[in-house]
Amino acid sequence: MTKTFKIGEYAVGGIIKAQVKVRRGRLMVFLSCLDWNTKEMVSALEVQANMSHTDRYVEEYLEDNTTPYWADKVKSWVDQAVEKVK
Repeated sequence: MTKTFKIGEYAVGGIIKAQVKVRRGRLMVFLSCLDWNTKEMVSALEVQANMSHTDRYVEEYLEDNTTPYWADKVKSWVDQAVEKVK
């Protein structure tokens, strides 16, 4: 599952792309900040979804790259997507 959040000036690069998918038998969460104009990746996070530290890494990455409001919106979507894919 993939969702693109076009946030604008409240996020590094302006766009956050969130993906939840199975890769090599593991449920993975991919988050990336993309440049608004070029769509090139500015920063990224890849973490296994069922690890004990996943929530902390996702929340920390998002809060470092966007506002707490948008971090909560993206994290909520990631949590829902992980539950659907499980």
